Amino acid sequence: MPEAIKHSLTAIREGFSAGMSPYLTEEGTSGCYILRDATGADEAENSRPVAVWKPIDEEPFAPNNPRGM
Repeated sequence: MPEAIKHSLTAIREGFSAGMSPYLTEEGTSGCYILRDATGADEAENSRPVAVWKPIDEEPFAPNNPRGM
């Protein structure tokens, strides 16, 4: 596995451990979430985005679409 991916996975795990939940993006018609690291965990808006997660079951017209599409 490339080092960049290992680093990203570690940062995501640390973010989860610090209580950083994925957050739904403001734009779009489907579920698309930003995963953040633990930087600024006391203030979520100061955390850094590390990855994007787009669940297939939250696409438009899919059963779990968080936007009611």
